[in-house]
Amino acid sequence: MERIHFDLAGLLHEAVCEVFETAFFLDLVRREPPELPGMIGPFAISAIIPLAGKFSGFLAMHCSQEFLQRCIRGILPDEDAPNREDCLDAVCEMMNMIAGSMKRRLSSMISLFEIGLPA
Repeated sequence: MERIHFDLAGLLHEAVCEVFETAFFLDLVRREPPELPGMIGPFAISAIIPLAGKFSGFLAMHCSQEFLQRCIRGILPDEDAPNREDCLDAVCEMMNMIAGSMKRRLSSMISLFEIGLPA
């Protein structure tokens, strides 16, 4: 069996930064996740996207509605305040872009996974 070595956390960080910088014009700072689940509040919006193939699993993202509204306003400044549905659409699209960026970065080594639909 062929072994492939890569820094998954580093690739994910690069993909997330790329998406937020190019699509939402936000510079991110890497920090450790909160120690307690639910630290982003009771109104968190989450999305998961499945990965299937030689590498399988899923990517998950949890954001506050306020953060997602800020992202949306960054690309649609003249729109009304984004509602929860807009935020759900945005987080799913973010997951698509992040998974696609990771796949592109890994494809130079080998095709490891296919991307499913975010939910």
